[in-house]
Amino acid sequence: MAVGWTALGSCGASSASEANLRAAVAEALPARYGCLVVNVPQAVAHSERPAVPDEIVASLLPSGLIEAREVTVVRWGFGWKQAPPGAIGSEPGTLYTLNAQAQPYGCQREVLFEGQRHGLRYGTPQLVEIVRYTTPTDTPLGRLTHVTFRYRLTHIPAWARDPAWQRVSVLPPEMRALEQIQEGTMTLILTNRGWRAQP
Repeated sequence: MAVGWTALGSCGASSASEANLRAAVAEALPARYGCLVVNVPQAVAHSERPAVPDEIVASLLPSGLIEAREVTVVRWGFGWKQAPPGAIGSEPGTLYTLNAQAQPYGCQREVLFEGQRHGLRYGTPQLVEIVRYTTPTDTPLGRLTHVTFRYRLTHIPAWARDPAWQRVSVLPPEMRALEQIQEGTMTLILTNRGWRAQP
């Protein structure tokens, strides 16, 4: 039984009942867990040392989900991009993109300060239980409660089980413990449609 608070006499979707909070957390889980953000398309100049993509893309190469094409590239900010025809300063490089085999795993993940980012689904998060939640509090943002919960990942594809992922330094923590029940936290806000995860 979760430790929490329920408004006396309240009812319906606006009450801070465990059932309502469970529904809100379960709805928000897929956007926050089980989706690996992949920075593609990604271009790398052959003159770079080392001339390799970032850790995530490099680790995906053996999976067959990434296509690497030889192209001409041009400097773009702190990195590179595929050069348009006749671009001044272009040079040989490699362009990394997701291929057709990656399409079934496509997902969107909410990233702090960046919004929605495209990625690959390495597991479907399934809510196990609500551990505890705070007394709903009125704030300038609205009525909020902080929820702690446990979840597990299901439908894990073979490419995500490769032990080589454990050596990737930027791996999401939940991807290091695919088979384990994990704990997470979420802030919920009361809307005119009931409790929802705070953006």
